[in-house]
Amino acid sequence: MLPERFTWSHHSNNGPDERLLRLQPGQRVVDLGCGTGTHLAFLCRAYRVHGVGIDRAPDLLSTAHTYFRGGTAEYIQTEARSWLTNQESSVDACYSRFGAVWFTNPDQLLPAIAARLRPGGRFVFSHVAPGFRPFAEPRWDFEVESWCERLTGLGFSEVYGRVWPCPDDCQDAPSPGVMIVEATR
Repeated sequence: MLPERFTWSHHSNNGPDERLLRLQPGQRVVDLGCGTGTHLAFLCRAYRVHGVGIDRAPDLLSTAHTYFRGGTAEYIQTEARSWLTNQESSVDACYSRFGAVWFTNPDQLLPAIAARLRPGGRFVFSHVAPGFRPFAEPRWDFEVESWCERLTGLGFSEVYGRVWPCPDDCQDAPSPGVMIVEATR
């Protein structure tokens, strides 16, 4: 089932929406760490874009393939950096919603994103802000300023980051909120 609204948070009615990507019909958008593909399918239907969902988890991609056939999204099982570096065509937007940006060495992933985005293309990602709790799988938990400096150093402009607070009824309370970072190539 598709979400009623795209958010960068894990709460359905909290925080900014997909407009941060500045999508136009016919553009190509990549979801790095798409999981079950619901958010990419939402974007493809709402904006008539061509989507590529990348994830390394076959069980999650199986769900994406089952529920979202016949649309303009394709789902591929691979590592995000590998897909980005092996593509020849550029993309208009790239995003990661609690996905690959959180789990992949940014010194390897961010240059690959920068190389694949067309000039003027958008990159947006979100994940839980640093300081939440320890996780079993390592994550790249930098502060907002550090992410912004890394992107600026790679030639991105309009770099902006913030931590969006969780609502009072958050099941993960107390939570440091959700970090959202956006940039233009």
